[in-house]
Parts: sequence; structure tokens; C-alpha cells
Amino acid sequence: MKKPARIDTSDGLPVAEVGEWSVELKHRLLREYVDATWGVRSKYQHRGYVDLFSGPGRVEVKTTGQIVDGSSLIAWRASAGSKAPYTSVIVADSDRESTEACDTRLKRAGCMPRTLVGEARETSRKAAAELDRFGLHLVFLDPYNLKALPFSVFEAFFERDLRHVDFIVHFSANDLQRNLDSFLAEETSIMDDFVPGWRAHVTMRARDQMRGTTFWYWVSLFEKHGFQIAKEAPLIRGGTRQPLYWLVLLSRHPLAANIWNSVADKSPQGSFGF
Repeated sequence: MKKPARIDTSDGLPVAEVGEWSVELKHRLLREYVDATWGVRSKYQHRGYVDLFSGPGRVEVKTTGQIVDGSSLIAWRASAGSKAPYTSVIVADSDRESTEACDTRLKRAGCMPRTLVGEARETSRKAAAELDRFGLHLVFLDPYNLKALPFSVFEAFFERDLRHVDFIVHFSANDLQRNLDSFLAEETSIMDDFVPGWRAHVTMRARDQMRGTTFWYWVSLFEKHGFQIAKEAPLIRGGTRQPLYWLVLLSRHPLAANIWNSVADKSPQGSFGF
């Protein structure tokens, strides 16, 4: 997360600046998914939420100046308003000031989070180690770019052998659109960490074909661990309609995908496709 841009005068804590598109759709999808899964959560004694790119917990919309809750507060409030609140909330960020602000805001909202400071490749292992293996957990990953989300982040949760864990992931269409051909031409690139083994599956061709091949190879890495991608993967667009990222759900249980699909198919921005 970038360092906070300014202070929210309502609580004296820093906020991060974001684009309007990051709030309206992404946050609605997260809120509605947490709302819709309360019945499933109620069947588990241990219910965890993990956000490894939490930021300070509140964000300022760049175009309007409006200050609203960020992802971790949205997820906590949605669960707390149900009969099955999260029993464990873990938030992390590479910026210490942001992490401390998020921790304070969650505590004021009635949550007692576990907070971690560091890059996701480091905090993922600490977070996974604290989750009950037989509980039901949601991991929300919303990085600024592909570089911040190496596949080792997911491997930390696979190695913990968590039986019931779902991932909501920001997959950057913008990075693929602008940089994929240059990534392929370089001897080493950030893609080698993000999608290990991708070079053996992607060759220089039409850009849309390259993007599609890369994306589906990334999905195949999850399939090796029993995960499937939900059919609906809304494409979040910027203010000039440029593609920014897909928001995807990866889960082992079809019920999670069905719930996500019912929430995400209302997206006004269009679903996944190449």
C-alpha cells in the first residue's frame, strides 16, 4: 500500500487515496459476499478474515474527496452485523503507519485484529500459521500490481493445509495489457514470481491471446490444489473505461462460487473475458 495521503478529521487517522472505481464496485462485491455467506460461516467455530494489503482502513476517493471504509472494515462490519461474525481478523500492510491506523479503526469498531507489518510474501506465512486448519476463512488480496503478489503468498496457505479457505483476488489486467510482451522478452521478470513456470506456456502472439494463456495458466496452479475459479469475474475499469483488474474468487467448494456468482453477476462493468 502507498503511504497514506492525508488525515481523516473525523478520527484523526490517515487515509489512502484511491480511484472512484476502487470503491463502488469492489467494496460492494466484498460486502455483499460477506453478507451472503453468514449462513455458511455459522456452521464453523473458527471463522477467519485475512487482508494482506489492508492500508489504513479508510480511503479517500480521489475524484470526490469522500472518505469511506476500506476493505478490512467493510468485511468486519458486514460479518459483525450477522449471526456469524469473524472470530479471527488478520490485517497486514508493508507500511507501518497504515497498519497501525487500520488496527485502531478495527478496534474502535469492536474487532480485536491481529496486525502484521511487511510484504505479503512474508506476512502470508505468519497469517496462515494463525488460522485454524478446520475453520472457514476468507483471504482478500488487493495489491497495487502483480509484483506485490507472488504465488508464494498462496503457497503459504496451501502448505498450512487449510481445509476451507477461499480467495478473493485482484488480478491486474492493466499490468498484463501494458507489460506482458516486455515481460516475455526479458530474461527474468516479475511474472516469474507471480506465475511460476509461465514461460513454458506463453509465446509471443496477439496480445489478447497472450493475456488469456497467462491468466488460465495462473488458474491452473490453483487447480492443482483443488481450487476452481468462479464463473463471474467482474472487470473493474477506470474513469476512462480502461481495464484495471479482474476481481476473482477461487474456492474448493462450489457453494462459495455459487454465492459469489449471484453477487457478481450484477456488475455494471462487465464480466471476465479476453
